[in-house]
Amino acid sequence: MEENREISYIVRMLLTTIGSYGIIRVLTSCALFQVSDMAVIFGILAAAVICVYGLYGRKKHFLIVTGILFAGLSVLSFGILRAGFCHIYNDCMTALEKPYGLSLLGRIAVKETAARPLQETIAVLFIAVLVTFAAAVIVIYLHSMLGTLLSILPLLILFVSLGAVPDSCTFFLCISYVLGVSALQGQ
Repeated sequence: MEENREISYIVRMLLTTIGSYGIIRVLTSCALFQVSDMAVIFGILAAAVICVYGLYGRKKHFLIVTGILFAGLSVLSFGILRAGFCHIYNDCMTALEKPYGLSLLGRIAVKETAARPLQETIAVLFIAVLVTFAAAVIVIYLHSMLGTLLSILPLLILFVSLGAVPDSCTFFLCISYVLGVSALQGQ
């Protein structure tokens, strides 16, 4: 019985990681080319282990302590996150303008620094932790194909409709996530 529980943990961690990375990969493959994929994968994997252990293992106190630490780190690195989000916004606007020659107004003026890729990577890691928590909730509590599709499609449709198509690895990850979570429904 214990071995079955361990396999169940591993499957949920794997599905959470695949889904989170697929969602974040939509951003990194369409617009955020300077973001370190290895940092994102490591961050998502660590967040998936923490989220699945806390949610599936019913260790609420573990999640609360981890959430407080995450919030504290976010407050301490507010300046870096703010600059990173500004760069992400500007890069996404540029990626969405290119295919059709659009002129989307609303660039955020941000001072270009040598630390730009690091700022973007830290901001993407922040987003990745939040996405991983949402994916863990979907994998552990919902077991729903509709939930997985609603977590993937808005971002995917935005980029695809404006001509910024993600790479094939992204589609493979997203489809694996949807099929994997729907397979959990039947156990």
